[in-house]
Amino acid sequence: VPTWANNFAETFLATIVPLVELQSAQLFHPSAPLIADLLETSSVGLSWFRELVGSLSTRPLHFLHELAPTCGTQWKPISDAGRQYRGQGKSLPCHAECYTHLRYCEFNSVFGGDWPQTLDVWNVGQHLAARLLTPLFFSDTATRADNHKLRILFIQRNKKNVNGVREISNAEDLVTHCNAVSHYSCSMHEFGVGGLVHDVKKVRSYDVLVGMHGSALSFAFFMHRNATMLEVRPFGFEGAEWPDRYFAQPVHLSGAVYHMQLSIGAPELCTPTHPLNIHPIHVQKYASCIIPWSSLARALLNIDWFMQPSCTKHDLIQVPKAERCNGPPRLSPHEQSRTSWTARIIVAY
Repeated sequence: VPTWANNFAETFLATIVPLVELQSAQLFHPSAPLIADLLETSSVGLSWFRELVGSLSTRPLHFLHELAPTCGTQWKPISDAGRQYRGQGKSLPCHAECYTHLRYCEFNSVFGGDWPQTLDVWNVGQHLAARLLTPLFFSDTATRADNHKLRILFIQRNKKNVNGVREISNAEDLVTHCNAVSHYSCSMHEFGVGGLVHDVKKVRSYDVLVGMHGSALSFAFFMHRNATMLEVRPFGFEGAEWPDRYFAQPVHLSGAVYHMQLSIGAPELCTPTHPLNIHPIHVQKYASCIIPWSSLARALLNIDWFMQPSCTKHDLIQVPKAERCNGPPRLSPHEQSRTSWTARIIVAY
């Protein structure tokens, strides 16, 4: 039974993660049909929900209301002067759906308490990616590509979506600045348009995922090991009680993908403005913010310092030596002196 299934990220955390845990414990087989107790009138887009949850079974995903028996009285409408009336009715017998075994699972809410220390969202993402992608493509994108450029993907949000106004409003300008850096390769991508397989293939080809706080950031769980999620937070959207529970805490527990936070520190960078004492739950719904390139550049420098081939950081990060020592550093001594991976929160003014 999915809970907090309002978007892709909440469905991944509250439904996909426990389902994969149940599969790993062999409590249900991948050939078992999955039935979601979710009404069609829910805010969930049924197409992506079917694709995401249905990827865990070889059988088609069904919703509980779809399996309900069609029975009772069916009325045949009749028309008179352009208006329809209920006409003659006929009785339909009820045909029950029968199963030899049934497991009914009610999952905990995303915000129902502390995350378990065994939570590993990255391994769950890799489990799904292995099911969705060809074995060759999955293995080829399991680690960072051996090239000199840092590949950076910016999340593009469509303003026609329900919460599309929560976006980086100057994203195109940032991509232009980003591509002006010789060792960066930057582009934009709108998730949820080309299908789940297309999105997973796209994100696995990049090293850094940049986006305003939103469900598309959960695609970082599908990225290769040691990739980075750069979460941009609108002004006032801070705190462990609510904002950190979506991405910062799960990513920290996983330890395979790194989380960096870029917080908007000046209210005038976001529209519409709001009172300083507003609760974070209300801030994250509507903020459209501008990120100064200088702030983003500093965050990317920190990420680049961490990800560059180097043999001098053995005691700071747990990265296999083979992945750290296969090329010259991209950052100059001056750039290295200005940054450090220990600064995981950048504030933009």
